[in-house]
Amino acid sequence: EIDTAMTNLYKVTDETEKKYISFLDSASYSAYNLGRSVSSLVDQTANWAKLGFSLDEASRLSEISSIYANVGEVDDDTAVKDIVTAIKAFNIEAENSITIVDSLNKLGNEFATDAKSLGEGLRNAASSMAVAGNDINQTLAILTGGGEITQNVGELANGLRVVSMRLRGMKGALQELGEEYEDIESISKI
Repeated sequence: EIDTAMTNLYKVTDETEKKYISFLDSASYSAYNLGRSVSSLVDQTANWAKLGFSLDEASRLSEISSIYANVGEVDDDTAVKDIVTAIKAFNIEAENSITIVDSLNKLGNEFATDAKSLGEGLRNAASSMAVAGNDINQTLAILTGGGEITQNVGELANGLRVVSMRLRGMKGALQELGEEYEDIESISKI
């Protein structure tokens, strides 16, 4: 499993053999500390590298997505998708991405929702909310507050995405979602 994971990493990165050996040593240590398998951590590193991050950044991000996978009780692919969505939508630097996991975990522990649901909500609504001018904290506040009431953060996030597009008058995007779009005025016209 480790060999297969490393092969996938070799395909998406271009480093020296010495760098790969150092990475694997570090990944083994990190996997033990995080309660994860080495192959899982290497696979996540390859996924992060595919998204355009350097090996060092991808290695750190794989640790962060592993922490999220543990606290959010999500699979590795979902962990990467949820975090990368927030990073890209809200322009969060890779080195600050642990704040996303901290927020998801804190809100999941203190309110009637969980980190997994909030991560799904971010994945569904982050880009629309960011384009509408909301930051990650505002978005998570809306998802948490609404999620406590609806108990379905995923559907709430889909609703936020549609409302956000309606406010911005995005006729084409609404058409793609199968939503009504006739007589939509853009905010700039209003």
